[in-house]
Amino acid sequence: MRDRQARLVAWVSIAANLVLAALTVAFAVRLGSVAMLAQAAHTASDVLTSFVVLVGFRVAQAPADREHPWGHGRAESIATLTIAMLLALAGVEFIREGISSIASPADVAGSWGVAIFMFAVAAAKEGLARYAMVVGRRINSTTVQADAWHHRADALSATMAGTAVAGAVLGALWLDGLFALGIAGIILHTAYRLGRDAASILLGQRPSSDLVGQITRLALAVEGVRETHRVSVHDYGQQRIVTLHVLVDPMLGVDETHRIAESVEVAVNNSLATETTVHVEPDVPAQSLTADRRYQPDH
Repeated sequence: MRDRQARLVAWVSIAANLVLAALTVAFAVRLGSVAMLAQAAHTASDVLTSFVVLVGFRVAQAPADREHPWGHGRAESIATLTIAMLLALAGVEFIREGISSIASPADVAGSWGVAIFMFAVAAAKEGLARYAMVVGRRINSTTVQADAWHHRADALSATMAGTAVAGAVLGALWLDGLFALGIAGIILHTAYRLGRDAASILLGQRPSSDLVGQITRLALAVEGVRETHRVSVHDYGQQRIVTLHVLVDPMLGVDETHRIAESVEVAVNNSLATETTVHVEPDVPAQSLTADRRYQPDH
């Protein structure tokens, strides 16, 4: 179901962007607008990012194998990083075009009709962005959410392009190049944020305090658990690997401590869809703990 929803978002995006890009190019060529050409190029690039989403999900769905025992879920983060790099390349190109337009302003034809068309494109792109964002959050996919941000950046750039055309009607030709630079700024900012987040996941970022809190509460709810520490979470896309230490009564036998460990594993796995391993320790007085254990932080 998760894979089907992501693929549907990608194919809807591809179809919509092809239509919007073709219409925008037609108007851009007719008017000689750099901002509109930048907008059309960005819209067309969304087709490529949607294909990246498709490929990323296809790889991520591959089953675990000998070399990848926890599956291929991190392919989604790689896809997100790829989208971020494509956005950055587009942003750099728009900076070049914008500076060139400001240095040598082209005679952009102004048209209120075209300006309204660009605002309509912006509305359509924002609709795609919201659709992708809702689905991305529902299925917990950073890749689909990255595609949504790509649509949103495009919606903002379409708004800017429409404003540039409106400015031409009023005789402000410099708006075309200025707004091309504005488009570049939005794209580069979005690319940085998406790339940073994807790279952080690939490098093994620290789990959120909310997630650690959930795991801790689930463990403490198991009868016999007195305390937890050293909670560790490794994110593999759809698969999250959790390890934690629980403290129990030191007088309990092996069978009982094993039962407690299994109960904690089941509680966490069933609630958070994880693969959990529990290490049991005796709850002994603090003064008898080694310095290494006493100050070991959760991670």
